[in-house]
Amino acid sequence: MTNKRVNLGYLLLICVVIAINKIPAIGQMILEGGLVVNILISEGLVVLPMFLITIASGEKLSTLFSFHKIRITSVLWLILFTYLMVPFTAFLNSLSLLFTSNTVLQMSGEIVSGSPVVMLLMMAVVAPLCEELVFRGIVYGTYRKSGNLLKAATLSALLFGLMHMNFNQAIYAFAIGIIMVLMVEATGSLWASLIFHVIFNANSVVTLFTSSSALGDASLQETAESAISTGNTLYMIIGVYFVISLITVPIGFKILGRVSRNEGREGYFGRILESRHVNARLVTIPLILAIILALGFMTCLLLGIGF
Repeated sequence: MTNKRVNLGYLLLICVVIAINKIPAIGQMILEGGLVVNILISEGLVVLPMFLITIASGEKLSTLFSFHKIRITSVLWLILFTYLMVPFTAFLNSLSLLFTSNTVLQMSGEIVSGSPVVMLLMMAVVAPLCEELVFRGIVYGTYRKSGNLLKAATLSALLFGLMHMNFNQAIYAFAIGIIMVLMVEATGSLWASLIFHVIFNANSVVTLFTSSSALGDASLQETAESAISTGNTLYMIIGVYFVISLITVPIGFKILGRVSRNEGREGYFGRILESRHVNARLVTIPLILAIILALGFMTCLLLGIGF
């Protein structure tokens, strides 16, 4: 599997997503199918192009999916690490609300109107599994072979962020993409990033259902947006999450260092930084086109103009 093939697969993914959004008949069919159908189709669009191109290249998927066993003590530390990263992602999410809207909150009505079990299954199991197989498995796994781990981590995280096709999620998804690559390198296993992704999404779903239950008949989206728009509430939220992050992020990475020692991979972060000197050509024309298309679509969506 070559970088060119991965980039071509990503271009195909972006083109299909945009085409579906611009073809009224298909868009209407997806909307009528409900959120579950929407999630299944969305994740299918992420998985299928990459899987097909990987298989066509002759590469065995098992060589890219490093689901090696990790110690139970490492799992427990990784769970704690995940929760320590939540304030940082909340800070980035809040920061993006200065110029865009909260995408998850916009879907909150559909999410809480469904079964909690089904929503957890779709958003905290199906979505994380599909996305980890593609972005930390196929994409990062292929880029990593170049020897430049830093460039591979950054680029795979960028593609993961842009895949969400909106600036709100793209900003914190980029940061999460970097964090999850570090977890994979610290443990040598995709189980680490999957644990993070499952807990992170599950936490969002549980929070939405809990908040909705507390608010009763009130709209979760309208209540949140009303609170944020009152005075300097958003700036206060950003400030609070920033201060908390200054405490939790350093502690979190101390814990990740402990996990790497527990898994016999001490010094993983240094190896990533040292790899920046390796000459690697990861960016190709198809990838440039994909990034331009994604950013163009996201910008038009933000400005409310046709694409």
